[in-house]
Amino acid sequence: MKLYYSIREVGDILGIEPYTIRYWEKEFRISPKRKRNRRFYKQDNINDLLLVKDLLYERGYTINGAKKVFKRFKKRVKMDLNEVLVSIRNEIEEVVNILE
Repeated sequence: MKLYYSIREVGDILGIEPYTIRYWEKEFRISPKRKRNRRFYKQDNINDLLLVKDLLYERGYTINGAKKVFKRFKKRVKMDLNEVLVSIRNEIEEVVNILE
């Protein structure tokens, strides 16, 4: 698995045209890395685009409806990550206390 993918490679993976990817970037605030006016996508970006594609093409959401679902999903994932980090922090504190 590569670390970064070009817009053409992402289009091939998703089965959509690069102009669609650029439009979804703008509408759903997906930000690939940019270097010398080229886009480079990480796996997280591709996962976000896959979610958008599923919402629009498979589940039949409108752009506005998909935006709302996408935003809720990203917020929930962020909250889950925060819970994991708090749990790890607590475990580290317990280990430190044991070692002291």
